[in-house]
Amino acid sequence: MMQLYLATSNPGKLKEFKELLAEGQDEDNVEFLLPHDLPDVEETEETLQGNALLKASSCYNRLKLPSFADDSGLFVSALPGELGVKSARFGDKTLDDEGRMKLLLEKMKGIEDRSCYFACVLCFYLSKEEQFFFEGRLKGEVAHEIRKGGGFGYDGLFIPEEYKSEGIHLSELSDWKKKNSHRALAFSFARKFFQQNYWKRAETIL
Repeated sequence: MMQLYLATSNPGKLKEFKELLAEGQDEDNVEFLLPHDLPDVEETEETLQGNALLKASSCYNRLKLPSFADDSGLFVSALPGELGVKSARFGDKTLDDEGRMKLLLEKMKGIEDRSCYFACVLCFYLSKEEQFFFEGRLKGEVAHEIRKGGGFGYDGLFIPEEYKSEGIHLSELSDWKKKNSHRALAFSFARKFFQQNYWKRAETIL
């Protein structure tokens, strides 16, 4: 049985990953574990890939066991460089998810181009010689109002491209999000890669 440790302290991410990891776990012959007392890692890199590597390698170095982590962000066409890798730190450090969404709404006043996308990069740190990266993206637009519901982060202000005509926010699409979010897409790419191309022994990684 292969064991992988998930390096995250974000409760929203934790919930999503637990749902993703549960699917196919028996057939994949892998056990997913959460490390205890994992220290916070300062996200100092300028890319999602860099921060995902920081977190996964930190967990690996602490436990000496295969680990993985993600970094994700919202990229808004009209506000280049303001969110993206800095999405969780957008605005004042004291802001919560709702506060950051309100700030984004304020900055988007009068802007016609509301196109944006969520991106997630997963880093699987299996050893000091083997690290693998997978990226998932979800296109959409910044809504004109916040709608609370499921999810976290900017979900309440994000309209997926597939639901643009209906004006449905990602926070209102809990079931759809489980298979179509940027995080779900990145994870599906990882699972497919490990199953088909990498692990050739009886024990698969994902």
